[in-house]
Amino acid sequence: MSQTITGSRALIKVKGKVIGIFDSCSWGASISLDEIAILGRFSTGEIVATGYPPVNVSCSGFRVYGNGPSQMVPDQEIGRGGNFPLLQTLLDLSNFTLEIYDRQNPDLAIAVIEGCVPQSWSGGVQSRSVSKINISYMGVLVYDESGAQTEPAGSATLPGSNITA
Repeated sequence: MSQTITGSRALIKVKGKVIGIFDSCSWGASISLDEIAILGRFSTGEIVATGYPPVNVSCSGFRVYGNGPSQMVPDQEIGRGGNFPLLQTLLDLSNFTLEIYDRQNPDLAIAVIEGCVPQSWSGGVQSRSVSKINISYMGVLVYDESGAQTEPAGSATLPGSNITA
């Protein structure tokens, strides 16, 4: 078994269901930093962490009839779409977990993005090419196979929030 993860081995799950329309997915996290500049010094005195901004996720794939970006993930093994809400369902928008797995090690996710909500989608057509869609999500935090992330003890939580990290 190869140690290197490849796209043909990757599975993307939304709400625990495999989504079969994506052909690429990228994600990234960052830390908000501020420099502490002081009088009487040219260089920065210190760099301090001030936050953990939302995680950005972008999934691209093929446009298949009945499997569009607004198809909700059903209660079946293979999901049908990107879980992007319709205007009339926007008040019911809730977050979900998006996971990326390696098929050769399906019990250990290479990325888990918690607290995801769909942010945008786009699509297009081009001559001599398949129709494509791109769906962007924002998540609260991301972790990999090294283990889950959690807020330090004593951190505040929004009342009624299902995000425990």
